[in-house]
Amino acid sequence: MDIAKNRSRIGGFPLWLCSLIGGGIGLGVTVACALLIPLLIKSTADPNSLVKIMAAACVFLGGAVGGFIASMQSRSFASGMLSAAVCAVCMLVVSLFSEQPPEWSSALASLLALIASSALGSYLATATQKNKKRSMKRAMKRRKS
Repeated sequence: MDIAKNRSRIGGFPLWLCSLIGGGIGLGVTVACALLIPLLIKSTADPNSLVKIMAAACVFLGGAVGGFIASMQSRSFASGMLSAAVCAVCMLVVSLFSEQPPEWSSALASLLALIASSALGSYLATATQKNKKRSMKRAMKRRKS
């Protein structure tokens, strides 16, 4: 086998494919969560004060889910972080087509939430896989004895 091909395949799937799938699923979760914002804040006294907080929560949730799925598929932490980059690029492209320019403070907060949540999701996925391997090794030792 070619060494260059093995570098792009850490787990079962290519790194770029897992990153695209994770980023797409993360964006889908973010949009679905954003569509639920009006239902959650309609009964509050001042709904406008909660919009930015809820939007950041949606980005955090979408990034965590996207990073987790990408890392589970590729068995790599890097794939989860690349899915955050895919989400960030898509959000940047969408914001370029909006009528109002984005506020830099909220854009930076969303970017930091996306990176942090993708790192958290990727870590959880890779830690889960390490525990599975450890459990399998212990089970095989018990079976031998």
